[in-house]
Amino acid sequence: MSLGEVHLENPYITKVINNGYVKPLIKGKKITQRQQLPKIYFPYGVIYASKVSALKKEKTFYQKKTIPFLIERWQNYEIDDIFDLFCVEAILKNKLKEVL
Repeated sequence: MSLGEVHLENPYITKVINNGYVKPLIKGKKITQRQQLPKIYFPYGVIYASKVSALKKEKTFYQKKTIPFLIERWQNYEIDDIFDLFCVEAILKNKLKEVL
């Protein structure tokens, strides 16, 4: 399963609104600096690989021995709107310059 490190929306610093007040999403963990946060990963969907028999048995790609395939930050963008497309186009143009 392809995973990319989450750089912005770490759940330890995300908030919820509860009864009109801002509260931490994850309770019990006092984080004062972003650098103290643990590394977390998101399955960006670049690749999923599994034995068919294991997939049929487990009915998920999140199996007991799922091995990560780490991708770089520039490889883990999802295009959901025109602004995402602009960002990805700029990144790919820059990467193309590096190889030429």
